Amino acid sequence: MTTRTWFRPFTMLALLATLFALTFPAAGAPIRPPDAPLRPAAVVEMGALPVTSGPDIKDADLRRMLDAFIPTTNAHSTLLVFTQCFAGNMADDFAGRAGTAVLSATAPGERAQYGGYHDDAAEALHPGVGRTSDDVHAAGVAGKAGIEHPFSNGVTVSLEPTSDTGEIRSRHVLIYAGQPSAADEADCRRIEDNFAGETNTTVTTVGCKGNSPTISHPATMQELSKTLELIGSQMGPNEQFILFVTDHGNADEVDVAPACEGQSCTSAPLTFSDGVKEAMGDDPDNQPAVTLLSPDEVTAPITVALSSGAIFTNVLFNQPVDLDGDGSVTGPGEGWMAIQPVEEAQLDPNGTTIVATHPSAPLVLTWIALESGNIARRTPFQLYLPLVLRGN
Repeated sequence: MTTRTWFRPFTMLALLATLFALTFPAAGAPIRPPDAPLRPAAVVEMGALPVTSGPDIKDADLRRMLDAFIPTTNAHSTLLVFTQCFAGNMADDFAGRAGTAVLSATAPGERAQYGGYHDDAAEALHPGVGRTSDDVHAAGVAGKAGIEHPFSNGVTVSLEPTSDTGEIRSRHVLIYAGQPSAADEADCRRIEDNFAGETNTTVTTVGCKGNSPTISHPATMQELSKTLELIGSQMGPNEQFILFVTDHGNADEVDVAPACEGQSCTSAPLTFSDGVKEAMGDDPDNQPAVTLLSPDEVTAPITVALSSGAIFTNVLFNQPVDLDGDGSVTGPGEGWMAIQPVEEAQLDPNGTTIVATHPSAPLVLTWIALESGNIARRTPFQLYLPLVLRGN
């Protein structure tokens, strides 16, 4: 019989060296996102904001909302801080947006970690003479976890205090948390406190309580759209918008050009990158789903079949997607959505092909997606426990 001793000197030294390397990567060490599968041209891995109900909010959805309600022509500047899992998949959709700074806690396909980039960036997000978005990112990078590879793009935006005659006359801060933990609520309170007492400044929370006793705005696509519309109605060319996203994150494999013929539409094989697969396996609470968007109202239930052999009947298009808040679902990216929860065991390891079939009429789909479900940030305990248990 072999006796295992966790505290042999060599084992502990190796463990400490490993923890140090993970927490403090060597200067100049190459930073590479997780390996991604070779995707068909029409398949995109999108980042998405988690919700409490209804459709998740994909990066393209958020971009359309911001462009509709807070256009760059009606804002001094915009700062977007994404600290959730798979933030890098979302951040790249805003590259090149005029007057916009984008900060991301992770590279595409990467899971974030509690106690990493997010809380340091939240602490540093406050106005001050000479302060800019670069100070927020630098603080996040200094506090990042070893598994996080932050990046930024866009312009550098000012965080000067607001004044009636200054560069920024007013500022509107929106904090989003789709499924917040205590640490995420701490981020929300911290940011609220950072802007407390500032003139011509509003702070709105969606999904988290912040310093309020209850949640004022639930984390849904519809509520986020309404909140952005309200903020946009208060803005002008000398006003700044800031969005800080904390909490869980989603990764969605989306076929944006499914093959539709007659009563059926078929996706390309959809498979997640290695980092997303690992995160899904680690998180016991995520709920994967197949989602489909149709530009038309589909009244009859459809059948959805997966290449793994799983079949779902009576799938309904019962979720209206209205991104610009005009009461219709006819704009770009809008329509009617069907959401079918699936189990991870029902996914095809070689790539899940999805076939949607209408019982009696032609079917047209804008896209077919495979969603990871809400993935929580990793905890340091989750990261280091396997190393401890590997003792001789």
